[in-house]
Amino acid sequence: MNRKKWNIITVISLAAIVVELVLVFVLIIPSVRYNNFFKKLEMGNEEAIDDAEDYYEDMSLSQRKKVDKKMPDFATYICNQYADGKITYQQLDEIYEAIDEIEGEYDYCRTYYVRANYKELTDLYEQAVEEYKTNGVSSLYYDLDNRFYDVYDNAYGDSELDNALIRYLEDKYDLYKNESITFEVIQQYVDVATDFYHGEALTYALNLDSELYSISVYQGRLEEAQEYYDSEDYFAAMGICDNQLTYMDENDSTGYREKFQQLRDDAYETGKTYYVEQAKQLINDGKKYEAENLMDRIREEYGDDVDLSEVEAMMQAPWEGAYKTYMQNWQENLKADVASGVKVGDLDDSSLVNVDENMPDKFFLYDFDDDGTPEFGLAGGDYFYIFGFDGTKAVLTGVFKVAGMTDIPYLITVPAQMEAGYTGYELLRFSNNSWSVEHYYLAADDGSRYVVDGQETDVDTCAAMHNTIAAHEDQEVSYITTTIQIDYYEQMIDEYED
Repeated sequence: MNRKKWNIITVISLAAIVVELVLVFVLIIPSVRYNNFFKKLEMGNEEAIDDAEDYYEDMSLSQRKKVDKKMPDFATYICNQYADGKITYQQLDEIYEAIDEIEGEYDYCRTYYVRANYKELTDLYEQAVEEYKTNGVSSLYYDLDNRFYDVYDNAYGDSELDNALIRYLEDKYDLYKNESITFEVIQQYVDVATDFYHGEALTYALNLDSELYSISVYQGRLEEAQEYYDSEDYFAAMGICDNQLTYMDENDSTGYREKFQQLRDDAYETGKTYYVEQAKQLINDGKKYEAENLMDRIREEYGDDVDLSEVEAMMQAPWEGAYKTYMQNWQENLKADVASGVKVGDLDDSSLVNVDENMPDKFFLYDFDDDGTPEFGLAGGDYFYIFGFDGTKAVLTGVFKVAGMTDIPYLITVPAQMEAGYTGYELLRFSNNSWSVEHYYLAADDGSRYVVDGQETDVDTCAAMHNTIAAHEDQEVSYITTTIQIDYYEQMIDEYED
């Protein structure tokens, strides 16, 4: 090969080497530097990040622009790596800080932090809740709180992150309202939130804590009302519900307004029939006063929504209505009956009694024959006016100067038409709605005459009869029959118990 040709080959070879070297420096080395930059940055440790920053400084302006263009995708990639658990939050934080420095903007990665911060904060939050459940406010709990604050501080007060934390707690609250978690659990979440949250998220947590307090009060009152409902005290259950509904907000968000209203409605409907039956039972048990009080309560609560006509009919025995009817115009009725002349034996004639001079001012009920239907008496002046019930109306059975009430079915009287100058007593017996003379005696004040049961006799026999009659007296009954003012007759009839 001649020398000239050899020189040409040499020149060509050198040119090729130069071209290759140019390609290495112009294309290959920048490409390697570009790839190594992102690899070092992704490693996330301090040494690698320093190397990445050196790579960036050695890049040309065009190379840096290429890096800057890819940086948002790389930041998203790093966030995904963290979300998938392939790198730690600390690594992500260091990488993002390096990106901020490289890009010359302190909050360059703010947008990419949100998702990562949210995940890290909620992870720390859940760990704190578990620790709080198990050990309360422990040293680990405080450590988690500090780590939570450090991460939150990275968010620069980002309102989007606050909103995300609020939604996270809202989701827990929804689980409680759907009865997927208990009140105790949601309270634990809120307790931790009031310790850990900041900014608008803390404001929400504090408001929710206040709402949970209200719920705890509502729940206690609802349980109390339910206990009354279960024990068939529907009035008490309605009273608690009414009290709560009065003070609760019309737009209550806890759901308890609906619960109180539902229980109130249930108690109202159930009580409508229950209390009517209770009133009937009280009447059947002879407790008419208690029945009347219950009926008053039914009228107050239910008004026209409950028909009490059947109970009212049961409340009033036939004799009650008859006695009340008589007493509505008792003075006129009494004068007419006394004047008609009701006689008992030979010594008691009502027609000879002056009512105006012996106007009654006392009223009493007493079952003289113990047949379940009481007789009633009016007392005034020297006389007792005693009435019975003939099945439809009140009838005058006798007018007596009562000396003493006695054991059933007797009455001790002074003969109304006894002659002057005599002392005497009668023992009357009540049966079949009328009086008969069982025994009597008369004794002349001067000792000249003694009569026992219509027969002339001596002082000893007369004294013995006196003792026989007096043995029947019952002072307690005597007291009862002289203490009730006539104006209270209706109450006494209503409250009478056999």
